[in-house]
Amino acid sequence: MSRDRVRHIVGYPGLDAGSYAGETTRNYDMMAFWRWASITYRDGRVVRKAWDVDHD
Repeated sequence: MSRDRVRHIVGYPGLDAGSYAGETTRNYDMMAFWRWASITYRDGRVVRKAWDVDHD
C-alpha cells in the first residue's frame, strides 16, 4: 500500500518518527479505530506496521 493510500484511509499524514537504512516510519495517533499505529515505508510502500486497538 502506498503512503498516499494510508493518508487517505487514516485522514491525515501522520507524524515523522525517523528514518533508518532506507526506511521511514510515521506514527498515526488521531484515529477513531486505533489508539495508535506505527507504519514503516520503503520506496513509498508499506513494509511493516504495528498498532494498538485498545481504547481509553
